[in-house]
Order: sequence, then structure tokens, then C-alpha cells
Amino acid sequence: MMIKGRIARIRHTASWLLLLAAFVALGLALPARSALPQALPDLVVTGISVRPASAQLGQPVTLQATIANQGNAAAGYFYVLFRVDKKIAGAPQVNGLAAGAQTTVQTLWIVTAGRHTLSVEADSSQSVVESNENNNKLSRTLEFSGDLALLSVELSPANPLPGEATTVTATITNSGARDIKKRFAVQFLDGRRAFTTRFISGLAVGARQVVQASWTPQAGEHVLRVMLDPFNVISESSELNNMETKLIDVSTSRPDGADLQVTQLSLAPVPATAGQAETLTAIVRNHGSGASGPFTVRFQVEGQTLANRAVSPGLKPGTQVTLQVPWTASAGERVIRVHADPEGQVVEPDELDNVLSRVVQVGPPLNACGDYVFYQLNKADMDLLDTLTGLTSEAVRDLFLPGMRHVMEREYQGVNIRFTFKEPPRARSTIRFSTEDRRPILGLAPIGAQHGTAQVFLGSFADFSSLRFAPLDRLEMIIGTVASHELGHLLGLNHTSKDNPNDIMSANADLAIFSLSGLPSFTSASLKQLERELPLACSR
Repeated sequence: MMIKGRIARIRHTASWLLLLAAFVALGLALPARSALPQALPDLVVTGISVRPASAQLGQPVTLQATIANQGNAAAGYFYVLFRVDKKIAGAPQVNGLAAGAQTTVQTLWIVTAGRHTLSVEADSSQSVVESNENNNKLSRTLEFSGDLALLSVELSPANPLPGEATTVTATITNSGARDIKKRFAVQFLDGRRAFTTRFISGLAVGARQVVQASWTPQAGEHVLRVMLDPFNVISESSELNNMETKLIDVSTSRPDGADLQVTQLSLAPVPATAGQAETLTAIVRNHGSGASGPFTVRFQVEGQTLANRAVSPGLKPGTQVTLQVPWTASAGERVIRVHADPEGQVVEPDELDNVLSRVVQVGPPLNACGDYVFYQLNKADMDLLDTLTGLTSEAVRDLFLPGMRHVMEREYQGVNIRFTFKEPPRARSTIRFSTEDRRPILGLAPIGAQHGTAQVFLGSFADFSSLRFAPLDRLEMIIGTVASHELGHLLGLNHTSKDNPNDIMSANADLAIFSLSGLPSFTSASLKQLERELPLACSR
């Protein structure tokens, strides 16, 4: 038995030696018994972005790339190459990247017209040995939009008389990075009334075009506005430079050098407290070179006229007048405004300094049982309100919106709520105004989501032709009541009727609201629910 085992082992050894000899003869190497893969980095471009995404011709933008090391070893230093249309835009250095880590690199590029290809390559100099060298590049297309912009708006004559034929000249350009090939409109408005609409067949990058309109103004103060692409046909890199507004006084006299300015607006005593008698004081100065005729000074609080004060026979150059008006304040955020010559009796070179406003916080502060409601608007929302109301941006901010708040305060009378355009110091419900058009829907809000967000769709209002010439106080009431309805949902109220314009929480209120005959109200049950949730008397 032992001899047979030895013979078997000899035969096995001989076979192994013959196999080894064959490998050597053929120039082959034996496989390693425990070979391990080599640890190497693997650099990948995972993302490319451009900031800002909407840039104009000749403007610098930041090209940004994210580089990840998805290998199992750290990478030493390497370069990241940015190319735009095969031209090098930059090559920032990365001083190393650990396995599993990522980093962001960037470079600047000046926008040029047309469509471009942006490519980014990690380790462009191939200084890092990687497990995969075929995944180091990423590309994307850059295509910036055209951008219509108003360069100037001029009148001839510059100060027209009532009924005098006047030419309004607007100079426009395409300051974007792409030719505009679609037809678009240029609209001329006097307040809310469009008196001329011109159509332009297109505009190349950097090109300018003069557009004119005839205007015959009547006596008084006019808000003259020129709008580019009012029907939103053109996709632009910026929509914020499509409108220019001028405040024009049309009077029977030509300018005589007078220039009125409200230089000061104050109140006393301070701090202001609800129910306390306050005195508003305004100083109006003529800082022009000629004497003014008689004019009026108007004091307003929350969009409501408090008093008019006559200045007669007017002001000589370099002189001023001090005017005072009594006011009994109510608690909350209040906008006080003084307007010299609101009827436009005095023709001036600068009408914008005829107004001075200030925001006053009237005590006592909101107690612990109350709730703040924050109005949230951006520049686009304000521009849409300018068009919808026919007012200047200042008048929308300091007259129309406070007037809308006044509507809501009357509708929520007896409920412990403070409405504010300034970020409140604690948790609040938010009413978000939007340019979105959701016709026939005017607003939306979740039920019972206190400290949530309700939406009011200004774009829906703008497209209702019946609102274009509605009195501004009625427009304040309609928008304010829609906001009150949506806020009621946030505070837990359900619909309490159907198609009833006099009930704030009526179902289908978005349609019934246009038949309002007076200020609507909550039902007694809804009002009691709000008063229980937000009581004025507070023991906390």
C-alpha cells in the first residue's frame, strides 16, 4: 500500500514538471495565486452649470463644473480644462482629490452671440493615472436668449399743452446674445389705456430701432408708459427691462422753472400708539429757478386721503412751506404719504421728488395670541400691478397695496391679525402674489395650514378685460377679498355658500367676486371661529 502511494505521488510530480516545462517553452507565465487589482483614482465630470443662466451679450458669466473621484485611491494634482467652441476659456488647478470626494471648479467667460458648445475635461494634461481614462469629459450646449430693452423714451414737445399733438419716441435694442426673429409688440399707454400698439418683425443682436406714437393728452398728471413685448411672445434673458414709465404734467402753461420737492415728513409724538392723536408735518420746497403757481399738498394714510392743503399763491424760488395735519393712528404697519401738486398744476422738470412716504409701526405690538400675515411680492409682480393699475411703481407700493391691506383689515375686523409687507419677527401666514395666469382661478390655499402659504394669481386678474378700467378702489377690494378668502382657508375656514359675492368664503368666489356691490363679509359662524382662533384679548 505504501509503495503504491509513493508511485502515485511520483507520477503527479512528473506531470506537474512536464506542464511547467510547457509554459516555459511557450514563453507563458504562471497565473498568480492571489493577485489583487491595483488601487487607482477615477476622475469624472458629473455636472456643468452657468451662472447667471440668463446673461446679456458682453456680460461675464461663471462656468462651473463638479469633479468627482469615483475610484478607490486619491488623485494628485490635476487641471480641469474649460473650452467654449474648442477655444480655451480656463484651466483651474485642483491640488488633489480623495477617493469618493468631489470638488467644484470655475472660470469666467464673456458671453458672445449665438449657440455654443461648452466642454469640460478633468485631468486634461493626463498627469493622473486612472482606472478609466474614457470618462473625463462632459459637454453641454450654451444658448442665451435675446433681450429686448428700452434705451429711452422722449416726448416732442417735452411739455405738451392740453390737447396738443405730441410724438412719443421710444428707442429699443436687443441687448441679449441671440437674434430675435419673432414678431413682437411695442405698446404705448396713458395710465391703463393703451393708445398705440406697434408691431416689430424682429431685432438682431445689438441692433436699435426707433418706434413712435402720436398722443394728444388732456390736462392733469399722466402716467405715460412704454412696454416691450406686452403679450409675452419673446423668451428673453431678462423681463425686467421691458418697461419705462414717465410722470408727465400737462398744464395750460409751459415750464417756468419751478420744481417742487417734499423734503421732510414727520409725526409727533413718537412712538405712535393706537388711538393717540398724532400730528403729521410736511415741508415742501421750491428748489427750482422760477416761481410756482398755486398747488395742493395731499396727505394720505394707507391709500386713503387724510387731508388736502392748499398752497396759494405758490412758492418763490428757494422758499418752502410747512404744513400740518392731525391723525388718529390705528395699530399696525402704516404707510404715510405726502404728494405735492397731485393734480399736475405746476409743470416741473422732475415730478418724482413731489412724493415722500414713510412706514410707521403703530403700537401696541401684536400680542402672543395674534398672527402675522406677510405679503410677498417680487419685482415682476410689482411690474404687473403697475400695468394693471396704470400707476407708477411708487404709487402701487405706497397707495394701491396699502389700500388693499385696508380692505382686508376691514374684512378681518375683530380678529387678532397684523398684515405686513415687511418680514415679521415670528411665524406668520404668507400671501404670495404671483404673475401666473390660472384663469378662471384667482387664488389657491390649503385648508387649515396656518403659517402656510396662500397664492393670489395676479396674472389671472390682468387678463380679465373687465378689470382694465375698473375704478382703483374697486380693484383694491376685488384683489383684497380674494386674498382674504385664501387666508380664510389657511386659518381653517371652509366654504360657507355658493356664488355669493357678499360672502368672503363663498364657493366659486373667484367668479362671483366681479359682481361685488360692496365690501363682503364673513358669515357670523366663520367670524366667531376666527375670533376663537385669534382672540384680541390674550392671557398668554
